[in-house]
Amino acid sequence: MLSGFEATPFGRIIESIEDKPSPAAVDLGLMLLELGEDTVDALNKHVDQVLALTAADGRLHDASIGISMASTGLTIHCSALPNQEVEARLRAHCERRKYLQKANSWFGLALGPDGSVRLVAELVGPWQFDAARETAWGNAPAMRPMNSVVGKVGRNDPCPCGSGKKYKRCRIGK
Repeated sequence: MLSGFEATPFGRIIESIEDKPSPAAVDLGLMLLELGEDTVDALNKHVDQVLALTAADGRLHDASIGISMASTGLTIHCSALPNQEVEARLRAHCERRKYLQKANSWFGLALGPDGSVRLVAELVGPWQFDAARETAWGNAPAMRPMNSVVGKVGRNDPCPCGSGKKYKRCRIGK
């Protein structure tokens, strides 16, 4: 299966994290290797889009996917910001997504504008209700789990990235 993904963002991510000895990178690699082909194709599309957006305007762009059957998810950040700033933003974003999805784990992957893996973050622990987080984040739209997206997303359907916007209005749908 992997030979078909060698020249894709997914293949490059797998190859890049193989060289990273951190436990978070190993766990991310194992999670990615369990994904189905449709999810990998969607992940490739999202990575290509955030890379293109960052290349176009130099700003931070991200995409998040929920993976329901594993109670986990992945947020991909792409920017040229310094590592310390990227790590703080990525961790905050992952914490928010993990809570909103009621997930037991969440991964964060920071990519450079060239698609290189800069850092990997992992948040692990059972989901627990938190009144302060619920007040701050409770009205945010939930993401549709990636493996529950069946068929083509319609123009007026909510975007699978979790932005809450219609697909036609979201950066992913353009």
